[in-house]
Amino acid sequence: SVASAVDLTSPVASAKSANDGESCMSSGEEIQAGPIIRKKVEGDIPSLRLYNTFFVEGIKIGWPFPAVMKPQRQMAIHLVKALKNRRHVVLESPTGTGKSAAILCSVLAWQRHHHKALFARHDPSSPPNSIDLEPKPQKVKIIYCSRTHSQVAQMVSSLKSTPYRPRMAILGSRERLCIHKSIKPRGNYAEIIPGINVTNECRNRTRNTEKTRRRFLSTVESDQAYDDDDPPDDLPGDGDGGGGGEESAENQFLSRKKTCPHYRQLTSGRIANLVNSTFVPNNKVDCCSVGGKKSTYGAHDIEDLVSFGVDPYLQKNVAFYRENSSQPFGLELKVNEGRRRGCYVKGAKKGFPADNGTLKEDDKILRVNGSNVAHMNSQEVAEMIRDSSNNPLLLDISRGGSGTLSSSDGRYSPHAACPYYISQALAKDAEIVFAPYNYVLDPGIRDALGIELMNSVVILDEAHNVEDTLREAGSGKFGEFELCELVVMLNNYALTEKSTGNMIELEPSGVPGDASGDVEYL
Repeated sequence: SVASAVDLTSPVASAKSANDGESCMSSGEEIQAGPIIRKKVEGDIPSLRLYNTFFVEGIKIGWPFPAVMKPQRQMAIHLVKALKNRRHVVLESPTGTGKSAAILCSVLAWQRHHHKALFARHDPSSPPNSIDLEPKPQKVKIIYCSRTHSQVAQMVSSLKSTPYRPRMAILGSRERLCIHKSIKPRGNYAEIIPGINVTNECRNRTRNTEKTRRRFLSTVESDQAYDDDDPPDDLPGDGDGGGGGEESAENQFLSRKKTCPHYRQLTSGRIANLVNSTFVPNNKVDCCSVGGKKSTYGAHDIEDLVSFGVDPYLQKNVAFYRENSSQPFGLELKVNEGRRRGCYVKGAKKGFPADNGTLKEDDKILRVNGSNVAHMNSQEVAEMIRDSSNNPLLLDISRGGSGTLSSSDGRYSPHAACPYYISQALAKDAEIVFAPYNYVLDPGIRDALGIELMNSVVILDEAHNVEDTLREAGSGKFGEFELCELVVMLNNYALTEKSTGNMIELEPSGVPGDASGDVEYL
């Protein structure tokens, strides 16, 4: 299928794996709960003295604040002990005691400590020709659940304030993530389309997209060749499915089938590479460059997924921190030649803030600290950056594509990709997944999304809401409009999904294949 044709979490052109920079204590250094140690921090962003470290049960925990409050230390001790002994733990603490930071930092620190201990037992130094019957250990996945999407977004914001940047994913509904212009248009001037059942419309369009793809791939006489690595930007059924199909029998067939161009783009290698470079922490996360809360390194929320889906080439708020205002950023820009307008990246000097693996050669700078510089030349942009006193320096860049700030005014990139299925692809290899309660507690949703609870740590935040969530999951409320929609849906299903699997053939002669047999329908 389109959704499984390309692994969106790994770069297509490069086989280099990400290194998340583990820095954990060995089992021999047992300290129950010590003071903050300022010499060496723990996590992925070792800089600016923003982050500190304390120890619990021999595990080094990176901490985003100058001090650890007593309730936070107690929560960390209970969490680490429960995780080490594979036990459940129920914690209650008043509002304002820093539960989110204590939970996230403690669990992520244990996850890395546990993986390092397993990897040490695996003995990676075995000869290359030897047969290794034991698979390499995988990190325990953390599934962090809260009641609503907005509460989940708050937890992602809390993650950004910590020194940890794990592989992450955030799961949301089609209602939140769909970007199809006929269903959920995006942009500053987009208008809500009333009367749309987003879930049913999405399922119908993705199913038809799969059928159309198979039709192209199996039909040699098709009007146009189909390439999964470069799927068509536009087909007659991509809009409302009502027009554009008069010129050929092929187009007449396609116009009757509502399809989704954003789902179709998921098979292309360019989208896989862009997803990997935007949402998967790179191998320089643990480098010696400075960083802070705005250094995303793959940390993202629902809005980031939607923005990426509308224009995958546009990356917003790329942050570069420096230790003091006199330090240069180390950003190298290309000199404009001829009539070429715009500012393009040449590279970054080693050891400087820009050398954190975020920028690539030929990236076009579109904004500097919120100011539009898309039509300025390199000299003008260099002067603006040089005079900037902001820390961090925030850049919006375009990696290929149109090189414009198109997503805010409702214009889509021709290669706009579906955020809903991108989030599911990222969740497969994520170290921490954020989701609402019902995605984990409801077996139907859990199975549909492929959420596996084995070898996982499940955190239920605000757990007093679990009972209401389970009650709502087992209840239903249906009005007249919903019942009418159900009748229409069932009628359409009966018309379009006829199957000979519901037929039995009566063979009175008892001879298989006897043409005289009657056909009856069950």
